[in-house]
Amino acid sequence: MRYIVTLICVLFLNQPVQGKLRTFVLGGEERSWEKGGYAPGGVIDFNREPGWIWVKQVDPNENIALGTYKRGGKVISPNTQPSTFSISWDEYDRRLKGIVSGDHEVAFEAWKKLLKPVGFIIQIDLGARFGVDKIRFYPRHSDKHPYGEYALKSFELSICDGSPENMVEGRPIYRVVRREDNYVAPDTLEPWDVVVHIPLQYVRFIQIVSLKPRGWEIDEVEVYGKGYVPEAAYESKVIDVKELTGEDLGVWGKIWWAQNKDGDPSKSQILVRTRTGTDDTPMIYYRVLKPGEEDTLRVSERDYFQLDPEKQGPIIYRGKEIREEEFYLLKERSPEEAAKVKFYRRMYPGDEVPFDEKHRPLTKEAWEKLKLEYRGTPRPDYEHWSPWSPPYNYEEMLREGGVPIVSPAPRRYIQIRVDFLSKSLDAAGAVDSIGFTFSAPPAAHRLVGEVAILKEGNVPSFTAEAGEVERFLYSVLAEIKGRDEGFDKLKVETPTKIDSVEEVRIDGKEVPRDRWSWEATPDYFVVRFPRVRKDSSLLQVVFRGTVLRYGTTFRAWATVEGSGDIPQEVEPGDATPEVPTNSLSVRTALGKGFIASLRASPNPFTPNGDGTNDLAYISYNLLQVTKDVPVSVRVYAPSGEVVRSLMEGRQASKVYRMSWDGRDDDGERVPPGVYLVVVQVSTDSGTERAVCTVSVVY
Repeated sequence: MRYIVTLICVLFLNQPVQGKLRTFVLGGEERSWEKGGYAPGGVIDFNREPGWIWVKQVDPNENIALGTYKRGGKVISPNTQPSTFSISWDEYDRRLKGIVSGDHEVAFEAWKKLLKPVGFIIQIDLGARFGVDKIRFYPRHSDKHPYGEYALKSFELSICDGSPENMVEGRPIYRVVRREDNYVAPDTLEPWDVVVHIPLQYVRFIQIVSLKPRGWEIDEVEVYGKGYVPEAAYESKVIDVKELTGEDLGVWGKIWWAQNKDGDPSKSQILVRTRTGTDDTPMIYYRVLKPGEEDTLRVSERDYFQLDPEKQGPIIYRGKEIREEEFYLLKERSPEEAAKVKFYRRMYPGDEVPFDEKHRPLTKEAWEKLKLEYRGTPRPDYEHWSPWSPPYNYEEMLREGGVPIVSPAPRRYIQIRVDFLSKSLDAAGAVDSIGFTFSAPPAAHRLVGEVAILKEGNVPSFTAEAGEVERFLYSVLAEIKGRDEGFDKLKVETPTKIDSVEEVRIDGKEVPRDRWSWEATPDYFVVRFPRVRKDSSLLQVVFRGTVLRYGTTFRAWATVEGSGDIPQEVEPGDATPEVPTNSLSVRTALGKGFIASLRASPNPFTPNGDGTNDLAYISYNLLQVTKDVPVSVRVYAPSGEVVRSLMEGRQASKVYRMSWDGRDDDGERVPPGVYLVVVQVSTDSGTERAVCTVSVVY
């Protein structure tokens, strides 16, 4: 299977490139997986097979705990602090980290200067979920540190797998797996060695609680298991179009990848996603304000007035602080000036802010240097970056040689993420390489479009009559800058085949009929016209067509004919003040039925096998249906008996057409006569039927 998938990708990569179509491949010789990205959680195996990334498979002899901090995990003691042991914060952190470091010079000591170290809690977050079957812990026991007598023999050991159902507000729900009042090591172990065997299961969090006041220490906690981890991820570095091409923006084409699976393929998933942005930092990093540290954070006017009074900071206008009542007076007098006012929230110790102590944006590198307790939670920057796309369909990718990237374009930056999921310790996936195509420069920095229905007097409207032919105005505003290519071709997606294109205008001037052309299919139409190259140019197309349901969207793509460039999608927005919709979707008047334009043709027909009028074509429009609903199409005899079932299934709003050959369900010719064609649709609001007649003659 791996050979087949890789071969498909190689064939795709070797296709000739036209125009400014470019290819980027991650995971090949030029850009290795390790150099081209990173593994959040640290459970991707870069070395198992050259050129591939695999989900980590645990070696039974590997101490999983040693990689805790590298994976983003940590060790805490929620009910102790440095003063408990009369030590500094740095020493306290060192001792906690020492539990999973492999350094036998340092231990978490609970025997010096203490009378009753009972009830102390140690919690370990391994940073990822693993199949675990053994947990071991012990004190230092070398000649230099002969503390074997301080083994923790009275304890409660609990675990949590870290799955969502076993977490509450980010905190694990622990389950006790072993409780010992006086642990006695078996003869096969040293007296100081505590080993707990559990059935092989997923574990992420481990908790150890001391039960008696006797002094103790823990040098190391070791964790062992086997099998593949259930979740792993890989993220590429931010890919910069300008760095690759020298162009400011790119338009995305198709993405493809090669993959393989070990074990039962139904037990594992590989999910490939993308996101795109306008700057090179898709995440915003926060730090926690230290004790005694206070600051302010700019917030919106709306958020400011929802704050508790003690958290409302200064209101600043033109560099000076103003009172709340002064702001309201300014807003009443001059809304434009009021929009320049800045609002600030007071931030106190424990709050998170996205800047360092000098008010510079906090970088990832600076965030990683912070102590764990001062690291805030990174958050996606949705102002400048899109969310991760839905996973791309692997079967479609194989079938089509790639799937279109759905993340917004044109953009300068793109990032790829691969998630590996498994429901079995014996099943996992791997990816060989990921590639995608893109064009640079784009047709325009931005294409903004809106569609309207032209009513009597060419008045633009939001609402169309479902199932009826209407006149539509499609407007596209082009923001063309620098080396942008412009465009001379527009492809518009439609619910049915349009009747005609009546007019093309550029910047309000009608283009002569001999300088533009159009063609249509049942799914889209294409218009060609003189090339649009000027910034702020407005293209407008008037066409006749039919919509079938509320919210029909007319997506569109622009490109230069014959360039080989990837078409650039038009985004909805305010293309012209003459059109009030600011949308590429249209409404339909509600209250109309679901079935329209049911007819049979030719009528009558003569199914006698002579090659003329042997078939009757049944067509109908399904209206106002936003999802697939049960539909049946049956032919009835005059007696009321069903003679032929033409369709039993589910359909959505569309124009449908099927044929009847004049035979019944047993394949026999029906007698001549008048027959009823009944279309029935069932929706949440009830059942609707439509009927037409068709005559059979011989």
